[in-house]
Amino acid sequence: MIKLDLSTEEMKDLTHEEIEIAKARKLELLILPYLRRNINFFYAGGNLPNKSKAYHDKMNKGDLEQAILERQ
Repeated sequence: MIKLDLSTEEMKDLTHEEIEIAKARKLELLILPYLRRNINFFYAGGNLPNKSKAYHDKMNKGDLEQAILERQ
């Protein structure tokens, strides 16, 4: 499970609603790199068939969550 807990310092002087917005923003920052492009696109280099495949491949939910967990 992806943990979106904020530190005490991050929550300082925030209302409950602002804390929820901060958590949503944290999730957005974690997930955006994976939603834009499959990372294999960048590793394909000049191999255009592999680059095209990586560009169009979609990640399944489990792969996406695992990739985000590895970044935390």
